[in-house]
Amino acid sequence: MASSRKLPLFIFPEELRYDEGTNKQVLTIYNPFEVSLKYKILCTVPHKYRVMNSQGVLKPQCCIDIVIVRLKQGGEREEPEEDSVVDGDVDKFCVELYQGSKLFGQKQIISKLCSQKRKHKMDEISEFKELPVRTRPNEQRQLLIHTGGYTTPSTWLTVIIGLLSLLILLLPLDGESSSWPPWLHVTVNMKLIASFVLGLVTMAILKS
Repeated sequence: MASSRKLPLFIFPEELRYDEGTNKQVLTIYNPFEVSLKYKILCTVPHKYRVMNSQGVLKPQCCIDIVIVRLKQGGEREEPEEDSVVDGDVDKFCVELYQGSKLFGQKQIISKLCSQKRKHKMDEISEFKELPVRTRPNEQRQLLIHTGGYTTPSTWLTVIIGLLSLLILLLPLDGESSSWPPWLHVTVNMKLIASFVLGLVTMAILKS
């Protein structure tokens, strides 16, 4: 199955490594986008692994940790045969993300068993299969995303308040002779308040 991605996917790590003392790894899936995404985890050899929450919905701008446990297979040795560590069995996972029923993107993750065996063994199975569905409560973490060049609604509100304050400062005072209509003349107190608000808005914009 060839790997193809329609949009960048944020999944860490890109490779899972197991050894005789470690049979558990955590795969983190990030969703920095502003829409919910469905995710599904497939594997070439699903009988070798136990994956909790292999399918689910990832909320906007959140991430989720998926625990992947490698099950001990019959015939695997507990004790090392050689002194040098080499890669043993190599399997593959495929993480698929959907927006509704449309495939949003997919990414392959390599899973390696780092054993003491000299022989490098590659699993010949290349077809991805669904994992058994196991669910348990798994809280999603909110991502702290800097919006960069994008303007959020709160930023727009700050700019509008600043412009209104500046407009009040430009209006003539009560009692001044001006071509402006009388209802557009403001008091000294109104200008003082507008000046104070404009200062706060300027500080907020500079800190953002």
